[in-house]
Amino acid sequence: AIYGGHVETTDDTFTRNTATGDGGAIYSDSADTVISDGSIFSANSAANGGAIYGITVTVTDGQFTNNKVLGEVQTVTEDVTTTETEEGYFADPSGEYVFDTWTDEYVLPADLADQFVYNAGTGQYVPVEAGDYTYDWYGGEYVLISELTRYSWQTVTTTTTTTVTSQQFVGGSGGAIYGTNLTITDSGFASNTANVRGGAVYGTSIDVIGSTFTNNKAVGITETVTEEVPVTVTVVDYEYDVNGDYVWGYFRTGQENEEYFAIADLTKYSYDTATSSYVEDENGTFIHELDYNMYYDLSNPNPTYTQALRRSRQVITTVEGSGTETITHEVTTGGDGGAILASSTLSVTDSDF
Repeated sequence: AIYGGHVETTDDTFTRNTATGDGGAIYSDSADTVISDGSIFSANSAANGGAIYGITVTVTDGQFTNNKVLGEVQTVTEDVTTTETEEGYFADPSGEYVFDTWTDEYVLPADLADQFVYNAGTGQYVPVEAGDYTYDWYGGEYVLISELTRYSWQTVTTTTTTTVTSQQFVGGSGGAIYGTNLTITDSGFASNTANVRGGAVYGTSIDVIGSTFTNNKAVGITETVTEEVPVTVTVVDYEYDVNGDYVWGYFRTGQENEEYFAIADLTKYSYDTATSSYVEDENGTFIHELDYNMYYDLSNPNPTYTQALRRSRQVITTVEGSGTETITHEVTTGGDGGAILASSTLSVTDSDF
């Protein structure tokens, strides 16, 4: 209805005005924005400030009914740049250091631990204090020192740009009025709606005197969100314990890999001296290790010859945030300030809600 700088209204009526942007009935970008006296605003709508959007707004004896704002939560994608600094040895053709595979250190070529000369007559490499070759313990071969990769100590700064996606409010504040500095006196607000915040009024600094607020609401925006969230993982592990309840080995027919077994679940055997053989016995102290076809006596205190060395205790621990899972759930954004929401200061005197 009205778009401008300084705006004054007296005993005027604004009904069913709509703005795709801000201020359904009045939009003003002046520092001393709107002075409204005795005016009625009904069923107006906009992205912010269903009836009025301004910087400094003074309302006296106004009536605001069924005004609304329809904001939304939009997905915003932006590039975030991070910088990391790292110090260390880095490959450098003009560097003075080489990597010693014997000591795992960066050294001057003359300080290499292993140096050799090649004896063409015997076809062998002969160790010397200062030679042409060194032995690469990682590659398993003799290499010329002059051909080793050179390194230098450097401070390297790496800049990484990552695309970040976030949810942000777009509109949806101040069902009737949206402003920076608001003074509202002897006015009525009924059934105004914001779907994010400030059902009737949203502003930075708000002073309300002798006014009435009835059935205004900020409903919030509910959306379905799919996200990766950290989860607590239960880790089952085993540690060596000669008095433990578990054993490690091949104890089940058809298994190709060793695994942990509860000793209580294994078939027990006892040794029959009459037949010099092992027989099943639930009270026996022997267990049979299939892969080696050996019987181990768990009661034998000598760990060198028994399975006692391989007995373990089960340890269960939980690690928070050590994994993630994808969940889908509904999230309500906004819904703050059913009647009024001030981002900085709010003063209310002799008013009804």
